[in-house]
Amino acid sequence: MNRLVPALIFAVCILFAGGVSAQAQKPLSLNELIGIALESSPQVLAARDQSKVIRGQLSSARAIPNPEFELNTGQQRSVTGPLTTGNVSSWSVTQPLDMPYTRYPRVNAAEANLRAAEATRVAFEIEMISRVQQRFYELMRREAELKAAEEDLGLTKQIRDRMQIRYDVGETARFELIRAQTEFLNAQINTESSKLRVEQAKGQLRQVVGHNLP
Repeated sequence: MNRLVPALIFAVCILFAGGVSAQAQKPLSLNELIGIALESSPQVLAARDQSKVIRGQLSSARAIPNPEFELNTGQQRSVTGPLTTGNVSSWSVTQPLDMPYTRYPRVNAAEANLRAAEATRVAFEIEMISRVQQRFYELMRREAELKAAEEDLGLTKQIRDRMQIRYDVGETARFELIRAQTEFLNAQINTESSKLRVEQAKGQLRQVVGHNLP
């Protein structure tokens, strides 16, 4: 009994690890792939950063100029005698006037720059989303082709096996067996080609997303 307990614990750990591995390898959805691509694309990230910088410039352009403070200190000396001397200080506050003929063009230029930056950002994002969608649906199509090829392979294998049995007992001619074997061979070739196309589609999707996909 004591020997069975560690073995059972080990088996449970193996099953648990297998379940975690299966969850970790769960295929990503299209939206998840798009999110990863947008967060890893250098062009998209650069466009977003540029948009943030220009948005800050717009805030600065809209801001009212701060008042300017000036403090002066020094010595005073009387020109009529040596007795009236001492320290003197003065301060002043100046508020620059943000006139409409300077403010409006400045703000309008900053707003135009922001619109251009946002248009560039959106264009990069749309292009990236389109590329991910194209590669994703291409992979789905290739996987559907592989599934159909594997089903056809299984069917032609069954036909070939039945023909082999019928030929062995003398119920069919040899050319019928050869034809069944040829169809099975073609199905094998088609299946291997479909597997290769699936791997190529996965590679193209990885290249676009820029992430290690399961």
